[in-house]
Amino acid sequence: MSSVSFGNRPMPNFRRIMGFVDGENLVFNYQSLKKEKTTIKTNVEHHEDVFVWNPYTINCNNSEVLRVTLYTYAVGSESLLTNINKKIKDLWFIKHHMSELPDNLSPCVFKKEKKGKKTKGVDIKRHNGHK
Repeated sequence: MSSVSFGNRPMPNFRRIMGFVDGENLVFNYQSLKKEKTTIKTNVEHHEDVFVWNPYTINCNNSEVLRVTLYTYAVGSESLLTNINKKIKDLWFIKHHMSELPDNLSPCVFKKEKKGKKTKGVDIKRHNGHK
């Protein structure tokens, strides 16, 4: 197969993908497993009721990841939400060895009025194009 280029950079011979992570679903499942005393991996970043992440959550051996967005909710002030956004932005995933794209997560944190169980809002807002 002939190689294609985009400017100075040759195009990879593998798929390009974007990831959309339901952070609220992941964190509540993680907390449920933790409560049941299930063995948990050691290199996990966890913020109670907001997010959980392990760099190996996404396996990109045959793909170049354009972006991974972690959608979640948090209760608190605007400054707390800004801090959570920064923490998520500092999280990373294992990218393909030939990728020149960044390997950090893109946060999308929605404000929740009170602490509690999962909401359906992440899916609804994501599908309606809200940020």
